[in-house]
Amino acid sequence: MTSVVDMEMRLMTCRFIPVHRLEEHAALFHATRIGVKPLSDWATVGVIDRCLTKDKFTVAKVTNLRGHYFHVFIFGLPHRQYRLKVGSVIAIYRPIVLQPTELNSSVALYVNDKKQIWVVGESKDLAKCQAFVSSDKQCDVMIDSRAGEFCDSHIKRAFGLSRNTRMELASGDTGLDVRWTQQRQTKQGTLYQATSNRKSWKEDSYVIQGKGVFKSDGTQKKVHNTPTKDLLPKHDKALW
Repeated sequence: MTSVVDMEMRLMTCRFIPVHRLEEHAALFHATRIGVKPLSDWATVGVIDRCLTKDKFTVAKVTNLRGHYFHVFIFGLPHRQYRLKVGSVIAIYRPIVLQPTELNSSVALYVNDKKQIWVVGESKDLAKCQAFVSSDKQCDVMIDSRAGEFCDSHIKRAFGLSRNTRMELASGDTGLDVRWTQQRQTKQGTLYQATSNRKSWKEDSYVIQGKGVFKSDGTQKKVHNTPTKDLLPKHDKALW
């Protein structure tokens, strides 16, 4: 496990990209316009809320607990040595941004070196939704326990049931939009401003050069006659 001080010192030498900014940053790597590509010397930090370990790789869904997430495919030594799990706080350094097979896919990253991924600690706020989808099965959606006990879907469902019992709401088109708020201090006091909508979750597929097409649920479609080689930033294979 990497200490916070060690992680901060490493991050001082690169650009930090928060999870909610990853989508626009990743788009620069696949832009078709002519120009200077973004530097590969960057990092991000998030909490694992789903981790699937296969024989040759691990794929994890990493979130900022604010409705934004990305996938990370872990091969090589870090896959064999790290015991990642739900709730692990990880830092990703100088990853490869993967090319999705479809438009409007979530960001996915690739690492295969121990120096590209650090386990920082465990999240105290990640928890499972307290609602039950059946009499004996709890909802498996992970949430930020600081915001409540239920996921967005169950909050909206409860709102819908409550609205149907109130005449003044049942006949209208009132809806519920679940968002996070940002707190900002002004001269007039504390200002709460709504953030953008949370990103909906779906399984996406990505091309990993020399290995094939992989889905975020851990399934793989092999690509034949493709030379295999390690994926590292092209301009410099030394991580530091």
